[in-house]
Amino acid sequence: MRLSEIADYLGGEFVGCGDLEIRGIALPDEAGPSDIVYIEKQKYLEGASNSRAGAFLIDKRFSLNRSRPFIATASPRIAFIKLLQLFQPRNVHAPGIHPTVIVGSECRIDSSATIMAGCVLGDRVVIEQSAVIHPLCFLGSGVKIGAGSVLHPNVVVEHDCQVGKRCVLKPGVVLGAEGFGYHDEGATRYRIPHLGRAVLGDGVELGANTTVDRAILGATYVGDETKVDNLVQIGHNCSIGSKCYLVAQSGVGGSTVVGSGVTLAGQSGVSDHLRIGDGAIVIGKSAVRQSLEPGEIVGGVPALPIRLENEISRLLPQLPELVHRVERLEQSRSRTETAVERRNVSWRQKVRDMLAENLRVKSEVIDEGMDLKEEFNADSLTVLNFLTEIESEFNISVPDHDVRGLKTLGDILHYLEKRLAEKEE
Repeated sequence: MRLSEIADYLGGEFVGCGDLEIRGIALPDEAGPSDIVYIEKQKYLEGASNSRAGAFLIDKRFSLNRSRPFIATASPRIAFIKLLQLFQPRNVHAPGIHPTVIVGSECRIDSSATIMAGCVLGDRVVIEQSAVIHPLCFLGSGVKIGAGSVLHPNVVVEHDCQVGKRCVLKPGVVLGAEGFGYHDEGATRYRIPHLGRAVLGDGVELGANTTVDRAILGATYVGDETKVDNLVQIGHNCSIGSKCYLVAQSGVGGSTVVGSGVTLAGQSGVSDHLRIGDGAIVIGKSAVRQSLEPGEIVGGVPALPIRLENEISRLLPQLPELVHRVERLEQSRSRTETAVERRNVSWRQKVRDMLAENLRVKSEVIDEGMDLKEEFNADSLTVLNFLTEIESEFNISVPDHDVRGLKTLGDILHYLEKRLAEKEE
C-alpha cells in the first residue's frame, strides 16, 4: 500500500518525498526500507535517524527531518491502532462444520458459522451468524453463542450459559464452571449446588485461562464491551458492568456488584458481597475489603483512598522511630486508668461499636446471638482485624485456638469479660 494511501486512511498529513510502497509496520531496530515505524514520544525521534525504516508515523507536534518521509497526525494513538489494524493478518474461515465435530440433538447452527475439528456440542446449542469455534472447544447443553463471536481453542462453555454478540474468548477460558461454595455444619462439609448460569453481554473479551463461575441461582453477568485480561477469576453471582477493564490475575469475590467503567489493575482482589461504584479504579496488587463509591481510586492492602495510601507509603520508613517515640511518651505519662476502671459498663458498648464499624453496619442491629459469618458475611479477615483492635484496646492477647469459638457478639463479650477478670487477679 502506498504511503500516501495510508496517510489518507489514517487522516494524517503525508510529508516528505518518495511515495513508498509500505508492506508492514515494525519496531525501529527491526524495520526495513518497506516498513513504517510509529514514534510515540519526542525523545525517540533522535533514534529514528538510525532506523532503516522507509517511513514514520508521528505526532504532528513533533519535528522530523523532511528528508525522511513521514505521516503527521493530530491523533497519534488512534492512528497507530488503525495502522495495526491495517496490517493485521486476516484469518478467513470457511463456514461449515468439520467432520470430527460431535453435535448433540436439536442444535441450531447458522450456515455462516464455522466449527473446527474436535469440538463437542451438547443438546440444544445455538450458534448464530458468522460465529467461529476453534478446535477442541466444548459447549454444554443449552449454550448460546452470539453472532460474530470467536471462541479460541480449548474454550469450555458449560451448560445453559450464554455468550453475546462479537465476543472473544481466548484459549483456555472456562465460562460457567460451578462456583466455590461450601458450608460447614459440625463435622460435615456441604457442597453448595450451583443451579444458575453465566452470561456475557455483547463485545466482551475474556483473556486466556480466565474463569467466570456460574451462579448459585440466577446469573453471573459480565456487561457489554468489558475487557478481561488473562488469568482473571470472576466468582459466582457477580455482576460486572459495561466497559470495565479487569487486568491479569485480578479476582472478584462472589456476589460482588461492579459498576460500569471500573478498572481492576493487575493482581488486585475484591472481596465478596461488595459494591464497586461506577468508574472506580483499584491500583495493582490491592485488596478491596469494603465497598467503593463511584469514581473512587484506591490502593494498598487493605485498599485505602489513594492519597492516604501514598501518604502511608511515604511515612512507612519512619514507623520504627515513631513507635519508639510513642513508647517513650507513654512511659513518661502517669497511668491514671486501672484495670477495674476499664471494666465499667461502657466497655460492652465500645466492643459493640468496634464490631459494627468493622462490619459496616449500625451497632443496634447486632444481636448478641447472631452468627457473624451467617448474618453479616463476615470473612476471616474482617474477624481478624476486629480481634486485633480488641487486643490493642484491652491490652490482651487472643490465641488462635480461641478465635474459632468466637462466632457471635455474645461469645466475644463473654470471652472478654473472662479475660479481663483474669487480668485483675
